[in-house]
Amino acid sequence: MNHASLLALTHNATLLLAMIFIYDMATSRSRNSFDSLWKVFMGFALGLIGAVIMLTPWEYSPGIIFDTRSVLLGISGLFFGPIPTIIAMVMTATLRLYQGGEAAITGVTVIIASGALGIAWHYYRRRPLSDLSAREIYLFGIIVHMTMLALMFTLPWELALKVLSNITFPVLLIYPLITVAMGMLFVRRLQRDKTAEALKESEFLFRSQFDLGNIGIAITHPDKNWLRANPRLCEILGYSEDKLLQLTWQELSHPDDLQLDLDQFDRMIAGEIDGYSLDKRFIRKGGDIVYVHVTIACYRVKGQVQFAIAGILDITERKLAEESLQLASMVYQNSSEAMVVTDSDGEIITTNPAFTEITGYSQNDVKGKSPKLLLSRHQNDNVIQDMLRALNNNGHWQGEIQKCHKSGKAYTALLTVNSIYNSDGTTHRRVAQFSDISDKKKSDEIIWTQANFDALTGLPNRHMFLNQLEQEKRKAHRANRPMALLFLDLDHFKEVNDTLGHNIGDQLLVDVAQRLRNCVRDTDTVSRLGGDEFTVILSEQDDTHSAERIAQEILYQFSAPFTLGVETIYISPSIGITLYPEDGTKADTLLKNADQAMYAAKEQGRNCYRYFTTSMQEKALYRRQLANELRLALNSNQLQLHYQPIVELATGNMAKAEALIRWQHPVLGMVSPVEFVPVAEETGIIIELGDWVFHQAARQAAQWRKLNHPDFQISINKSPLQFRDKGNDISRWLDHLRSLGLPGQAIAVEITEGLLLDASTTVTDKLLEFRDAGIEVSLDDFGTGYSSLSYIKKFHVDNIKIDQSFVRNLKPDSEDLAVCEAIIVMAHKLGLKVVAEGIETNEQRALLAAAGCDYGQGNLFSMPLPVEKFKTLLSSQEMVI
Repeated sequence: MNHASLLALTHNATLLLAMIFIYDMATSRSRNSFDSLWKVFMGFALGLIGAVIMLTPWEYSPGIIFDTRSVLLGISGLFFGPIPTIIAMVMTATLRLYQGGEAAITGVTVIIASGALGIAWHYYRRRPLSDLSAREIYLFGIIVHMTMLALMFTLPWELALKVLSNITFPVLLIYPLITVAMGMLFVRRLQRDKTAEALKESEFLFRSQFDLGNIGIAITHPDKNWLRANPRLCEILGYSEDKLLQLTWQELSHPDDLQLDLDQFDRMIAGEIDGYSLDKRFIRKGGDIVYVHVTIACYRVKGQVQFAIAGILDITERKLAEESLQLASMVYQNSSEAMVVTDSDGEIITTNPAFTEITGYSQNDVKGKSPKLLLSRHQNDNVIQDMLRALNNNGHWQGEIQKCHKSGKAYTALLTVNSIYNSDGTTHRRVAQFSDISDKKKSDEIIWTQANFDALTGLPNRHMFLNQLEQEKRKAHRANRPMALLFLDLDHFKEVNDTLGHNIGDQLLVDVAQRLRNCVRDTDTVSRLGGDEFTVILSEQDDTHSAERIAQEILYQFSAPFTLGVETIYISPSIGITLYPEDGTKADTLLKNADQAMYAAKEQGRNCYRYFTTSMQEKALYRRQLANELRLALNSNQLQLHYQPIVELATGNMAKAEALIRWQHPVLGMVSPVEFVPVAEETGIIIELGDWVFHQAARQAAQWRKLNHPDFQISINKSPLQFRDKGNDISRWLDHLRSLGLPGQAIAVEITEGLLLDASTTVTDKLLEFRDAGIEVSLDDFGTGYSSLSYIKKFHVDNIKIDQSFVRNLKPDSEDLAVCEAIIVMAHKLGLKVVAEGIETNEQRALLAAAGCDYGQGNLFSMPLPVEKFKTLLSSQEMVI
């Protein structure tokens, strides 16, 4: 082979390389994928390149030509696969047949063999084409062209040997090198495409993660400004991206977490660390707290930080769960209630410290054992069965249970058991918690007892009585049998309390309670409502007369004296009886009825019983109406004072009078004080009434002192209630006297003996105020009560009024006269004046005057008169003497 032929082959190969390079440049930027249309187009393009290089071949001899089509088709089969290669093979084979000549068939065979070897290599090698090395491509070029040289034997033998002797060396020298050059060109392009695809995929993955990831991603400037924020971060912090980029992460950080974050960030910027992770809190838009886990790294160029990228994971739920678990653990460990966890078989797994404190057992003592170990041997088995039944049915039970301390001491526990289930509904764990409520039960019992029983007598109190009354009513209703209620009040109990002391009075009440219990059945209820008031509920009576028999038995039992230490006391009860349902069906109605019947018994003379009657109810209604109208009477001039003279028996002079209140009702006419004064005392109106009487009497005394007698004195009756804490203010009375220019002697106050028995400081102080102001105090109805010289001396009484019961039957040598004389002598010895009430005859007057009585009062001298008539009497001094 000469130099010209070698140059021709080299020229043909260079042309092939140039065309392939141009082809690669033209197609690399537009090809998106090897779809079918593109493969067809590529096949035609390769066929055209083959045709071009076949038009400038090296012609060995006419009809025998050589070019680089074998290189082209081998590379085509290797890199582009069958479709483009077959198209190129068809086009180049057609052209070769068209060119004709002696070696046309051999040329076509070379085309087919080259393309087929490339296709075979393409499919049967195991590694990607981008991994092809120059050595492998060179080997591929040697095989393709040795095959081409072997196909020369399709020519006549002598011609083939001649051709081979001339072209073998240049073909094996140039064509494999051209194959390597072309192959590496496509390998580089494949590697470039692969790198581009990898970069594109990486960018896609980054963008997908940035925009669609489940974690927040932020890119920040070294000065801590946000540069980019993904949607998830915006969602976590509650801001839009535009708004978020106007803020710094410092502004959104929780103040307590900021400094640690800043310290780490500054270390990273300074190059001390490459990045860091931490848990922190951000403040969401709106002020809510969000917990996050932050991982931060920075990107550097030539050692300078360009930006930092942070991954931000919302861990709020986890943090809250951790806090919840921590709180649960703290509660478990620090609870004052014992806690026990058992497995599905009921064996103890774990306990808390309170369990050991309450039961005395350590966790090791009970682990793996049944909780039955803790039960007291006195525990009712029915309760345990109920608990197991409830746990099997609904997984929950709560109740009281008897347990035993490790020391053997029994205690009561309030136990709650709950079940934890597996996903299949089977029991996984049972959690029990309990506390020792023994002390609480004792306290509750004490509180219940205090709330329902009288502390002194141990009897049910008013609260318990009302509850019991309701229950007994229902029982009586169901049994259709009567029930009776007795209301008892001790006669003159206050005098016992005042004279013998409260200790004796309390002991008396205790003994009274015991006697009452002895008089009734165990099924009946004896209660103390307060003070000396007791009730007895007689349940399910055989007949209405049973209550009467019980009342008689009580009176009989009380007829015997009470012996309290050295004291022997006689005391009797007044009993009121009411019946259910005959007298009423409501508890308050029955109690009111029994109370009214009891007062009727007192009015009858005490130490007896009375049944409730309709007339009592009518009387009570009348008294209530009277109380309402009495209030109106105070403000409507219905009340007036009548005056009865008090005459000096020795001279007949009238320098004193007693003011007596009268009520002229517009409908009822004149209402007796005997009717309305007790009502006024019961309702408290007596306080206002007493003030009114005082002011009227003081004004009248001022007039009669000025017109008739300069030392005229008016006596007014004062109720014991006016001496109580809320009674009259004496200072206001004294101010009123001073405003009228009256001395204290212008008014005398009449009190009853019962008031002197009240040793309270309130009574004592008011009596002393009267004495200091010069107001005389008269002891009314003397001789009818518990008269005591010690009380008279203690309270400095000025006058004694002999009760009219001693005057009414006064005769010479009578016992009443002896009593009156004794009273007069005693009083004079004590420096007191004596007034006799109820004088109606001259004989009575004469006997009293002879006995030395100072003053007299009664119808003999005058009936109580209205102001104008008394004024006339006072002026004329015309009295029967």
